[in-house]
Amino acid sequence: MSVKARQTSGSKLDLHRLHRDEYAPAREPIIVDVGEGRYLAVDGRGEPGGPEFQDKLGALYGMAFTIKMTRKHAGLGDYVIAGLEGQYWPDPGVSALDAPLDIMNWRLMVRTPEAVTEDDLDAARSTLKQRDRGAWVDNVITRRSRQRSAQWWSSLERRDSRSTDTITRSISRIHGAFHPSACERSSGCR
Repeated sequence: MSVKARQTSGSKLDLHRLHRDEYAPAREPIIVDVGEGRYLAVDGRGEPGGPEFQDKLGALYGMAFTIKMTRKHAGLGDYVIAGLEGQYWPDPGVSALDAPLDIMNWRLMVRTPEAVTEDDLDAARSTLKQRDRGAWVDNVITRRSRQRSAQWWSSLERRDSRSTDTITRSISRIHGAFHPSACERSSGCR
């Protein structure tokens, strides 16, 4: 069944609900197979919660909301703005456990409907700049799918991407669950 077929007249498309298996909460770190999707995304470097992070987060959600409302008022359908997702990774050759958060690389993402186009992004950028809310909006792009690494620790993903404490705890838990030495201690990683 197509995404359009799942959205009935007068209802909002909810990508979180539509892809429920990709967002199911887990008590312990797990590897999730994520299907291809479209995301609004912005990259940066530095501590989560820091000035650049907050500015780019504001730009990302400003773009997401402006695109949603523009499409809704044009009669192109309505949808729920998806929650924030984040990926964190250190520079090459640095362990995620050893890298200070103020030098971590990150990508903030919001899943968006497939129908969102580059023209929608350009129109939203223009609107936000006219309202003097255009700082960083040129950094927001679309990605066809989340970039994943063959090695889990070079791109750490968390649904709660804003809290430094949450990220630090998550990196430690993920490292403990999936690092090769943890596989040796357990019955092996598959």
